[in-house]
Amino acid sequence: MNEGVSARKPILSSRQIGVAAALGGLAFVWRALGLGIPLVPPFIIDLCHTITLVAAFAGGPYVVIIVGILIGIATVIPWTDMLGYSLCGVLFCLNVEGIYRLRGWKRHLLLWWWSAMHAYFIAPLYWLAMFDFVLHMIPFKVVLLWVWSTGETTIYWLIRAIPLSILLEVAPTFMEPRWSWRGGELPEPIKPGWTRYDTLGLLISIVVSAVSIIAIVTLLMILP
Repeated sequence: MNEGVSARKPILSSRQIGVAAALGGLAFVWRALGLGIPLVPPFIIDLCHTITLVAAFAGGPYVVIIVGILIGIATVIPWTDMLGYSLCGVLFCLNVEGIYRLRGWKRHLLLWWWSAMHAYFIAPLYWLAMFDFVLHMIPFKVVLLWVWSTGETTIYWLIRAIPLSILLEVAPTFMEPRWSWRGGELPEPIKPGWTRYDTLGLLISIVVSAVSIIAIVTLLMILP
């Protein structure tokens, strides 16, 4: 290689590989051993969503995809979870820098808002649409009303938000999102404050949340 040609930056740093191995391995074992509370089949309450969101903070989108793939491998219908966990985790990556930059109650307010949107609307829309309209396993409307009315979505919300809030306070170095969308990690630490990138990520999340809510309301109105 010529001296004038710089070495190509790796997609994953050694730290990111370690995070992917640790969190992906934990999620795989958790799902493979069935360490969850069964709900309306095929749904369960477990920590895989939480692990994926931790991976978004500590590792970034490529680590999230690895974790999502490992979760899917240990699932009865692999591709639905591989796609779902990866998409939700990558979407969350748009907000992690903004959440991390904020301090005090503002940080936790944004985190808990996004966790609520994910638990009540984004994730149910994806998984119920897959299991009804694609796989024809369960009725969208009946199951959605069930998980809302029985408080299951509230449990989903809490098992996302509470661990993440705690980790941000007790393990800020591990949770620091120093990853880059182009791959690898940035050498500089994340500085406090709010940037235009954080605003863009928040706006995209608001749009996705609004579209999910509109889609769910529309389906509830038209489905028998």
